[in-house]
Amino acid sequence: MDASTDLLIVDAKSHFTDNPMIVSDNATLNESHVTFTGGTTYPPEIPIPLPLDLAYTLCEIFIGIIAIIGNLLVIIVFTKYRNLRTVTNYYVISLATADLAVGCFGVPFAIATHVGLPKNIEGCLFMNSLLMSLCTSSIASLVAVTIDRYWAIIYPLTYSSHMTHKSAIIVITLSWIAAVFIGLLPVFGWNLGPPPHPRCFFMEVMDMHYLVFIFISTILTPSIFMAIVYGRIYFAVKRQLRVMAQQTYSQDGELICSKAEVKAAKSLATIVILFVISWMPLYLLNTIMCFCDLCFEAIPWWVIKVTIVLSHANSAWNPALYAWGMAGFRKALKKLLWYGLLKKGLTPRWDHSRVTNETKSIPKSPTKDSQHLTLLNGDVTTGSTRMLSSSSATNNSSTDLTGMKCVNSTTRMTSL
Repeated sequence: MDASTDLLIVDAKSHFTDNPMIVSDNATLNESHVTFTGGTTYPPEIPIPLPLDLAYTLCEIFIGIIAIIGNLLVIIVFTKYRNLRTVTNYYVISLATADLAVGCFGVPFAIATHVGLPKNIEGCLFMNSLLMSLCTSSIASLVAVTIDRYWAIIYPLTYSSHMTHKSAIIVITLSWIAAVFIGLLPVFGWNLGPPPHPRCFFMEVMDMHYLVFIFISTILTPSIFMAIVYGRIYFAVKRQLRVMAQQTYSQDGELICSKAEVKAAKSLATIVILFVISWMPLYLLNTIMCFCDLCFEAIPWWVIKVTIVLSHANSAWNPALYAWGMAGFRKALKKLLWYGLLKKGLTPRWDHSRVTNETKSIPKSPTKDSQHLTLLNGDVTTGSTRMLSSSSATNNSSTDLTGMKCVNSTTRMTSL
């Protein structure tokens, strides 16, 4: 071997061993890297076993399929049944749209970057930034729905005048614009420039300061804010339940929330908590590994892969949470699947029976004792007047996908 060849070998070895972000000192030079979208490139000391590598890919594919099917059903149900188009549900659909995009684009991009694709810097930055945009949009939707529930429970008398469909659309539009801008900042220039080799590895193109900015602004701060807000909701509901236990109705006409309203807040709080649990480990590892080069070898590669799968799985199980905690959506989904797909052309029997029974129970001339509210598939029937929840909401009531309603304590409420 001549001197020039020896010099090339020494230069190549020093290039890799001096940069722990590329390969560790005692690692063999190979093409195997553990790379994840929205995370960190972790070069293991030994190549990933093929069965485990295949298991990760299959998990991602499975999660992507479930996320696409589930969130697509949520969006179809929302567009098909007008009584579900409430203010709160607009934010839920915004979240479902982001989850659908994760299944359609985020998961395939994660699999691509796992093998080091694409090889051009522009495509690499775009793929790694897209999932951050979707995550930011999701957290913005959760913050919006948290504020919506807070206003509905704490200030129910002014809820319908402030929380309108128009305001919801404006908030959602602005949140998506901000999310796309923040997520694509690396594409606009906040990056480390072209990598030393023509392959797509996250830590070789992303600036660590950008990762810290993303963690603090889109995960940590909103999580603390939502925890405080739901804490206030909890104590407010607890106080209202004490009032309801002490007296049949409030002396000053104070508006008290129903059990359905409380259940809705619990369901949405569960979605928020699971979102934080899903995404916090991944972004926390991002921040740690950005400032700690030695952590590359200290953290097993499978731990990082688990955080990746966990973050993507959030988009797959959210639709199940809607169906589990939201009665209005559950009924609409059952109607869509059973009678719309399996038994096309049939009308749900329970709809006819319930409408018939409740029509018989409505007095022809409402009296003081008969002025009660009846909830049916998201609609409100007061006496003999039937109003769609998506149209003329009043200060005495507010509904959403869960079939939840807040009524004045001087008004009796029946929830079927």
